[in-house]
Amino acid sequence: MPNRWRIRACGRKVYSLPIMVWADDVSGNVSKQWNKHILMCMSNLAMPRQSLERESNIHFVGTSTFASPVEMMEGLVRMIEEVNQSGYEAFDAGSHAPVLFNVWLAILAGDNPLQAELCSHKGMQANKFCRRCHVGGTGAYKRTAEGYASLFELGRPRTSEETENHVRSMLEMAVRPGQQTSLAQYGSEHGIRDAIAEPVIDQLQEVTRLIRKRRSGDRAADEEMRTVAQLSLGAPFATNALFRLNNQLCVHRSTPVEALHTFLLGAWKYLWTSTMDHLEAPADAAPGRPMRPQATTPLSLLLIRLASLNETGWNLPKLNPTYIIQHRKQLIGKHFKALSQCLPFVLEDLVSPAILEAWVIAGIAMPLLWKYDILDKKVHEVRTPIDYIPLRLGSHHHNPSSLVRIQQTLIVLCLG
Repeated sequence: MPNRWRIRACGRKVYSLPIMVWADDVSGNVSKQWNKHILMCMSNLAMPRQSLERESNIHFVGTSTFASPVEMMEGLVRMIEEVNQSGYEAFDAGSHAPVLFNVWLAILAGDNPLQAELCSHKGMQANKFCRRCHVGGTGAYKRTAEGYASLFELGRPRTSEETENHVRSMLEMAVRPGQQTSLAQYGSEHGIRDAIAEPVIDQLQEVTRLIRKRRSGDRAADEEMRTVAQLSLGAPFATNALFRLNNQLCVHRSTPVEALHTFLLGAWKYLWTSTMDHLEAPADAAPGRPMRPQATTPLSLLLIRLASLNETGWNLPKLNPTYIIQHRKQLIGKHFKALSQCLPFVLEDLVSPAILEAWVIAGIAMPLLWKYDILDKKVHEVRTPIDYIPLRLGSHHHNPSSLVRIQQTLIVLCLG
């Protein structure tokens, strides 16, 4: 324990509490179908799992229709800094004595686009599309054999310090004349986009254009105007507030992969769409698909076979095949969880061998990603989520080799 905490504790116990912050865009309106606003909540990861998801233990942080998640994080980071500066006193019901506690951010939860924004990353549209490492490159490089193979290798991990330095470099470039194209290339090359710095960069570029247009010829006066513009627009402080927690948080490692959109609504959904297009297309336009009489279409056979499945022993909701086929373009995660387990058996003679192999691989991957049974429920309920954090965050891209091979094979079969 640091000496400053020993002095402040004065014999009291000091607890360090890990917290998980969740943020996403939601809508709770009654009068309108959708009115986007950002909601932010917080949970104490030191609590046992049995109590963690109770409504009373999910704490509301804030909501806004105007502020972005990164802007809302500014207020949360300030509160964390204030608590950790002097410690917060509370009464411990177990020891019947006052205690001090501080907090630290362990997990930033949310969907992939929001997590990328919290990491000051461009997301999947960037050349380097991973928010955790530097895998990727230009489109031309990724189309080469070497570039394509590199997508399945571990990239150099990103760090908060490195990303912060990139953002500050972009703020410096914004006040240099003739750097507009270079600035865009720099952000694309490194996959950087900071929601706090971006409007400041745009304003600095506008100021630089006005200075060039003035053509005063006095370089010292022009440089002074750029310096004044940087200070007046707050460029030295226009960075992601999460970077101030570098001593306790790495934003790139603290955003665990969100499996729903990455797998079920990602590769699985693309595979399902490709399969439906394959079944709906005329037989002569679907290479590898077996020929069938016109009266018995592949989709009708798929519906009959799904309805005929014996679902006894399934630890899943009922399939409802009529709904699945009728609304095949609007399925959600629970449908893909069930379909990935049964489709290899009902598609055997309806699709090409490549698509059938892809569904077999998807079925093998599903139990590796989601567990449907808890072997020891008592141990599971009292265990805290913080017990799992070293596995998630301690090593970069901690994936079993089987999952890497499965991902590679799915891309080759369906998306390549």
